[in-house]
Amino acid sequence: MDIKTYDLSNYVMAYLDVIPTIIMVVDDDVRILTFNRTSTEVLRLDAASAITTRAGEVLHCLHSTDSPEGCGRGPTCKDCIIRNSVNDAMQNHATKRKYHPLSIVSGENIRHIECLVTTSPISFNGMTCAILVLEDISEIAELRKLIPICAWCRKIRDDSNYWQSVEQYLSRKMHFDLTHGICPDCAIQLKQEIETKNRSV
Repeated sequence: MDIKTYDLSNYVMAYLDVIPTIIMVVDDDVRILTFNRTSTEVLRLDAASAITTRAGEVLHCLHSTDSPEGCGRGPTCKDCIIRNSVNDAMQNHATKRKYHPLSIVSGENIRHIECLVTTSPISFNGMTCAILVLEDISEIAELRKLIPICAWCRKIRDDSNYWQSVEQYLSRKMHFDLTHGICPDCAIQLKQEIETKNRSV
């Protein structure tokens, strides 16, 4: 099926609503035409204020207020990964997937997140638009960085200079529940240590 002529029906939106990722349909100026339930919950959007608003403004992009004309009109907007990905997908009728760090305003602070941006052309209400998918992969990106680990006890140092076990680190950063076992090499070593200890008794 040719995705650029595929109409986004209410039936399809019902499926998008259950996906726990920000999904929007935007036009070539990255104005929001519709969005899924996760966008509503994460960004606190409502249709009355968000529809036809540019994505950078609802995402609180650091540069969305650089120009009085708003998102997409500032001097740095020409390099915007979201805007360029949307235009690229629509012009080339192809799905695009790019990784890029984003800076957003969160209250009085600036928050930097690692973002995976996916765009794909689609027909919405008879006009060619793009589906915009935004995934926050900050935790995954952080784990890909060099992690300071003690060469002796294997504890990991976090950003607060606090040393914690690997299990604690993964549980806090990735919300993992870890189970424990013993690998074959360690099992052999443990068995040898037990046998040596028993012989010395």
